[in-house]
Amino acid sequence: MAINPYDQETRQRAVRLYFEELADGASSKAAALRAVEAVIGIKTSAIRNWVRAEEKKVDAAVEYSDAVKDAELITLRKENAGLKEANEILKLTSAFWPRRSSTAN
Repeated sequence: MAINPYDQETRQRAVRLYFEELADGASSKAAALRAVEAVIGIKTSAIRNWVRAEEKKVDAAVEYSDAVKDAELITLRKENAGLKEANEILKLTSAFWPRRSSTAN
């Protein structure tokens, strides 16, 4: 396993600068990498690896978030179906109970 000479803060800064370059309208990903290399003096290959690792983390978080949302949606749909069924049962049973007239005591 290779020892990384750059600390976590430096890696995060490089990744942040890369995404800022892209947001600011860099002509390509390679151009954004070169711009960051010019600013902080770290090879583009290292920055590219850090960016890819960060993108994988974000993708995994999005997939997890989507899975949680899907599970919640399934649960809510089941609950909704149960409530609709209970509502129908209440409607049917209310037809069998005589209604009180507001004028009768």
